Parts: sequence; C-alpha cells; structure tokens
Amino acid sequence: MLVKVSEAEDIFNGNEDKYRSGGPGSGMTAAQPLVRQDNIITTKTKHASNVWSNTQMSGTHHLESIPCSTPASGGRGKIRHREHIYSFDNPAKLEALEKNANLAEDLVPIRLDMDIDGIRLRDTFCYNRNETLITPEMVAEIICEDLELPQASFLNAIATSIHQQIEIHKDVIPIDEGVPDQRAVMKLNIHVGNESLTDQFEWDMSNKDFTPEQFARHLCADLCVGGEFEGAI
Repeated sequence: MLVKVSEAEDIFNGNEDKYRSGGPGSGMTAAQPLVRQDNIITTKTKHASNVWSNTQMSGTHHLESIPCSTPASGGRGKIRHREHIYSFDNPAKLEALEKNANLAEDLVPIRLDMDIDGIRLRDTFCYNRNETLITPEMVAEIICEDLELPQASFLNAIATSIHQQIEIHKDVIPIDEGVPDQRAVMKLNIHVGNESLTDQFEWDMSNKDFTPEQFARHLCADLCVGGEFEGAI
C-alpha cells in the first residue's frame, strides 16, 4: 500500500484512527451486514444412475469374450424368452434330444476374430460338428445377445465363420487307431487381457483316456488361471 509522506507523519503522531476502515473521518460508517434471501439458492441435484457404462475405446485387443474396445453392458433391453430345446414335456423334442445324444461327439475348435463397425470380437470355443439341435446360427444369436452386439452386423458373420471352420475340419486326416504312440508338439501362446500363457509340450494323440478338455482344466488349476484360458487351451 502506498501512502503520502504527510499521511505517514500523521499516523506517527497518533492520528491513525482516521485512516482505519469505518473510523472517524474515513467517510465510511460501519453497518451490520445484511443477508439477502435471494442469495440462498436451493439447488436440485440429479441422482446419478447406479449403472455405469464405459464408452472409452481402447486400441489394444486380446482374446476375451468382451473385448476391451466393446463398451460395457448397461443393462439395456428386456430379457428374451428362449425356446427350451431340451424340454421333456414335448414328445417330439424328447425324441430329437435322444437321437442327438446317441450321435458321436466330434468337437471342432472355433476361433472368431473379426472387426465390424469399429467393434472387435475375439473368442474361442468348441462346437460339436454332429450337433443337430443347436445350429451355428443359434450360437451366433446367443453370442450377439450375451455381448450386446448388433445382430445386423455380426449374426451372419459369426454363423458363416463357424460353417467355414466346420467344413475345413472335414479335411483333417483322421488319427490311425492302429499306431499306439502318436505324439505331436503343442505350442501355446495365449493372451487374455494383460496375462499371457506360453508353453510347449508333447501330446499323445492316440491316448483316449485323457482329453484336451481335462488337460486344460488341470493346467489352469495348476497355474491359477481360468475363464478364457481353459477354452483357448
């Protein structure tokens, strides 16, 4: 604060009261502060919804049912009533179920890797080629509903990919049952989220007592991993 020399001398002489705020000669009078009622504003806060949806797009994609680029589900839509194909009340369905159960199981490894309309889908599972009740179109519809993917874009693409991989599997050379020891070198390089699994081992294809599903289950238990790793292995 800057003051004049005369004012400073006046203050030193003991006349500082007139320079105080509200003091004599200051030209200001002390007054009680008035509280205006219009200053009290009642604000209405909007209650945020408990449902949180992440719409941030990520550039990293790994093997998962819901890729990191797919926004999390916000609980949209209504529960759709599915037709129970395993119902025992309908004699026709029961007969079809028994006929399907008597067919030999031929599992085909299916790998989905597609990018449509900015949404990346990567998934792996096994499909029984001799299945007569659950068609690839039904599998594609279930995947779209579970992941809330647009069916107009993904339904036909997923079903077509499953059909193509089933046709390719028909050309696989069958295992010779007469050879007792048929070993193949298996290499695993699986990425799920931020975790990676790399391994190499020998697999006896002639051994029918230990299936790949059992091996994957035991390996995931030993490594304390699960979820997408088991299906991918």
